[in-house]
Amino acid sequence: MAEAAQKLGLLYNMESKDQNFKKSLEFLTQYFDMLRSEEANENKKDLMKRIDAARVNIGIVEANQKMQTYKYLVLNNL
Repeated sequence: MAEAAQKLGLLYNMESKDQNFKKSLEFLTQYFDMLRSEEANENKKDLMKRIDAARVNIGIVEANQKMQTYKYLVLNNL
């Protein structure tokens, strides 16, 4: 389930549309939460790498959501 949520989140992010960024963020957040709930079941070192990668992916999606606003500010208000 966790891997499927991650892949769906990344796919939605690749489509670069506002509504897809929201779905992407939902799936990647689910993936992150699932990883954190698996802490007792996995190798700690490998799990921490996956959790860190999930954090980075969530940050990328959040940045992509704000990109249109940033572009507007740079092109029209500076």
